[in-house]
Amino acid sequence: MYFKLKDQNGNIINPFINANHKPVIRLNGKEYEILAPSDNDNDSNFMSALIADFDADPEIQQMIEESEQAIEKGQVFSTKQVIEMIKNGEI
Repeated sequence: MYFKLKDQNGNIINPFINANHKPVIRLNGKEYEILAPSDNDNDSNFMSALIADFDADPEIQQMIEESEQAIEKGQVFSTKQVIEMIKNGEI
């Protein structure tokens, strides 16, 4: 697994492989299997619907437009630069 989850209290939730050899996370004593998108037609249709909803969100569209404008103006920062800006309280 290549990710961790962090809850609102700052607790880290690590995925693990359960006894059934499936990737899971445990929340409130229950195991939840981790699924990923697949090439299955039903999953593809579901993912297409999610993407369409995402694309139709006006807030997301505004963020994309602002990002594109910033890129055109040369306002692009590396990950290292952003981390430094956060550390310095600039953003």
